[in-house]
Amino acid sequence: MEKQLRKDANEWDDLFNGGPGLRKSQEGLNTLAEKLFKIAKDSVSKALKRHTAAIGKREEQLIARELVAKHLDQCIKQRKTLEALCKHIFQKNHDLYL
Repeated sequence: MEKQLRKDANEWDDLFNGGPGLRKSQEGLNTLAEKLFKIAKDSVSKALKRHTAAIGKREEQLIARELVAKHLDQCIKQRKTLEALCKHIFQKNHDLYL
């Protein structure tokens, strides 16, 4: 993002400091307007691409997070079941020993 901002700033400086011909003749003004439009359009399109990519990554991460949460819940439930089973077996063995 910083790279793009520096590039845009350099292009703006080049346009406004670019020669007096750009600001005095009709053709120069048209060229200046075209360049300004191109700079703005490129900046917006690049920002939109980054935004859509970020949204896509966010959706993937949310799905992955939900899967991990489900797996964690399953593991906790399984651990509790095994713990109860082991306690029951140990208690039964202890009763038999006595």
